[in-house]
Amino acid sequence: QEQTNDPYNKGRISLIIAKSYGRKELDSALVWAERSNKAALYSDNDSLKIVTYKAVGAINTLLSNFDIALVYLKKGYNLSEEINDTTNKADISNNIANAYYNKDNFPEAIVWYYEAIAEYEKLNQLKQTFRLNNSLGLMFLNRKLWAKSLIHLKKAATELQFLYRKGNNGVYKNLEPDILMNIVTAYMNRHS
Repeated sequence: QEQTNDPYNKGRISLIIAKSYGRKELDSALVWAERSNKAALYSDNDSLKIVTYKAVGAINTLLSNFDIALVYLKKGYNLSEEINDTTNKADISNNIANAYYNKDNFPEAIVWYYEAIAEYEKLNQLKQTFRLNNSLGLMFLNRKLWAKSLIHLKKAATELQFLYRKGNNGVYKNLEPDILMNIVTAYMNRHS
């Protein structure tokens, strides 16, 4: 009885249930994530509040409810900034960027992707910065913004080499030919 009245435990348990639905049943996952968020708001635990904002925002993004997603994600971002939670700040910046990108607001998405990269760099999260630089390189390449594409693709190629040195050959080895081909494409077109 006492545990079910505890907002922290209600929030934590509801979040576990929301995650158990995963991407299979997004509507159910959203209901539980929202329950988790409501319970978390009555707790004194800022970290729980942040992860529930992030969960509700991420699920709404997957459901293409981008405006709602952005409200929750920005609340999570602001709170993570307030308590100096760099890990969640990085993840949420990335989620905000994805919401704007999927909403076809490329300029705003870019601002948030850069924010995510800066936060991941503070954490030395090379896999994340590699993934984002490669994605940005492709986004700029697809928009024929050759110089910007080159900047990010070269960074991604350098980060890929560091990942190799750390023993991360498996997943990343397949990406090298594509990155090199994209660099060549951007380089050959950079003056057009």
